[in-house]
Amino acid sequence: MALLLFSPVFALAQLNYSSVTVTALQTATTTADQAVFSLVVEAPISTSLDAVVSALSGLGVNASSLYGFHALTFEIGQQTPAIDWSFQLTAPLAKLNQTIATLSALVPTLEESEMLLSFSFTGTQSSASAACDLAALIPAARTQAQSIANAAGFNTGALLALSTQTGTSVSLTAQFALGLLLGQGQPNTITVAASRLTTPQPDQVGIVLTVTAPLSSTQDTVTAALAQAAISGATFTGLNSAPATITESGTTVTVKQSTSWSYSLTAPLAKAGDTIALLVAAEQSLAKSNAGFSLSFYTQGLQVSQALQNSQTCSQSGLVSDANAAAQTLAAAAGVSAGRTLRLAGPGTAVATRWPWFDPLYNGYAPAANNCSLTVQYELLP
Repeated sequence: MALLLFSPVFALAQLNYSSVTVTALQTATTTADQAVFSLVVEAPISTSLDAVVSALSGLGVNASSLYGFHALTFEIGQQTPAIDWSFQLTAPLAKLNQTIATLSALVPTLEESEMLLSFSFTGTQSSASAACDLAALIPAARTQAQSIANAAGFNTGALLALSTQTGTSVSLTAQFALGLLLGQGQPNTITVAASRLTTPQPDQVGIVLTVTAPLSSTQDTVTAALAQAAISGATFTGLNSAPATITESGTTVTVKQSTSWSYSLTAPLAKAGDTIALLVAAEQSLAKSNAGFSLSFYTQGLQVSQALQNSQTCSQSGLVSDANAAAQTLAAAAGVSAGRTLRLAGPGTAVATRWPWFDPLYNGYAPAANNCSLTVQYELLP
């Protein structure tokens, strides 16, 4: 059972002529019970993601475990191009040695399918969410409010307002009357800011192309060279003057100046291997030509397409349900009731920062998440 440690922290205390307001924060920690591994499978570019996942299925790895993609092109003609697929694996911490043994035994099995498996232990985590107890904050907030009121020569009275937000970090703001409060014009309220994260799975890979061309080249001639190498859909992103190449032959010195043209290219994840094969063939084709063009590329990693990102919607009913549950919990803990809905604000959507786990070797980013939020205000009834 996860061990939860709660620590109320009072972040705000404010007095006015009729009330005292305090804000209590609660943090929770859990005991780590899972081991986290990073798995990297190097496979030929002809091997699909489904085939790689199938080879790892006995470990409980699936397509949603994928967090990194990296193309290995090597030197032309020296080694067969390949793709590194990076996955995250979680296993019970109590079975750490057993998991390591299973991974070690899988290495020679994958070699029979021309796949190379490497793995590393990256840390621990908890399988349980760090839940916070909203109800526990009510008496703590009242105690703090009474302490502040006593210092000013008052006693706390009726509960005027409660507000909170849902999520991994929970805070509670409570407003109490100072003494008897008569003639209250506005209704007492319970306000809940509910939020949910939706994280779509990556559906494409990003690739950066660099075309080295003669100094006299134009964008049209470079685009034509890419088209001749069967590359389409690349977006021009920049141009730089490349360093001069100096060639000495006897007493003759030849100085060759060139330009580097940068392009971005995206490919569906399901066709990533085909795209890498196409680019490798284009490298070889341009290298053999006498037009002075050469191509290099590297993969940026997994991405979520704009179309998929735009298709993510907020569940308004889910947000309202979360707010209703939190309001009822607060009301019960405070000995009051949550009445009619007074105000709805939202829902809103914002793009959150990317998942903080990043492997610089394999350019492994998790996709951005949509942060959906909705604020609901209820009437507080005694």
